[in-house]
Amino acid sequence: MKRCKKCFLPKNYPNIKLNEKGICNYCLESRVIIREGFDTKATNAKRMKLKKDFEKFIKSIKGKSEYDCLLLFSGGKDSTYLLYLLKEKYGLNVLTLSVDTGLERETTKNNIKRIVKHFDVDHILFVPENDFYKRFYKYYLKNPGNATYCDTICGLCSSIMHSIGLNIAAEMKIPFVALGYSPEQAYCYEFSKEKLSKSWVPKELYNESFSEKDRGYFWNPKNVNKKNIPRFILPFYVLDYPGVENIIEELSELGLRIKKKLDPLKSNCYLVFLLMHLDLIKYGYTTYSAHISSLIRAGNLREREKYIIILTLGAWLLKHGLVKQRNIKRALDHLELKMEDII
Repeated sequence: MKRCKKCFLPKNYPNIKLNEKGICNYCLESRVIIREGFDTKATNAKRMKLKKDFEKFIKSIKGKSEYDCLLLFSGGKDSTYLLYLLKEKYGLNVLTLSVDTGLERETTKNNIKRIVKHFDVDHILFVPENDFYKRFYKYYLKNPGNATYCDTICGLCSSIMHSIGLNIAAEMKIPFVALGYSPEQAYCYEFSKEKLSKSWVPKELYNESFSEKDRGYFWNPKNVNKKNIPRFILPFYVLDYPGVENIIEELSELGLRIKKKLDPLKSNCYLVFLLMHLDLIKYGYTTYSAHISSLIRAGNLREREKYIIILTLGAWLLKHGLVKQRNIKRALDHLELKMEDII
């Protein structure tokens, strides 16, 4: 498949255009921004202003509720580092929350237990009732819509986790929910009041396959006291982020075992590999293609050639069922599906 010579996005990626030199419009647009004088000072000024807002806010709410913050906690390096900052640097009483979809690795759950014990913070493992996730995943695997499987299902899955965090925080009168997205993932400082004023329930959940209880997992401001609506903040949009290697080193010094070899194609969720396999068959690319290509454009991947191989050879092997078959089978078995039920 023909690809951009710089970032390796495939030619069939949405809205992509390759010029006569084989460079895509996404790369060219990035260059235009730089040529026109992208003002890093203004960006830094905005960041510092938001950082002051964050620190002023946490001072104003500290100690006024049973918990100062609810942290959506995956047990990964970023959420662990954010937990360290919120508890140790800012002195907040943090409630950690993990959501059990039924498709996480057992090592992930054990890692979460180990880390919350280390930091001596309270933790909730939230398990939805009546096989909600199983029914939810099966429905969208069979009815993916126009977007890719990863964009549809992973996007909605994230929305559910964010919603559960907001619902619990509102019920317990916790002032804000924190999410440990890295600077490359954090697309905003916080969810806007407009976003939090609307229901996040997808229209598909109003059909006969789902109940009112199922819809209740999604955020809907009508179900909570308006006075208790928490802020939803992505702190690494403004806080100093020392980089992956430094984070691992700092956490290791605290006695926490964090994997040193990090791979952007690894996941704690077995379903991701099934979704990627389906996307490669149907579209010829995955959401990870866009993510890695954006990192290549930004110059944030030291091992560029390695990830180009992952985008090409790795994708071909996954598409043809030559790698990650155990993960894919485990996801299908858990959902009581066969590949022919989906394709």
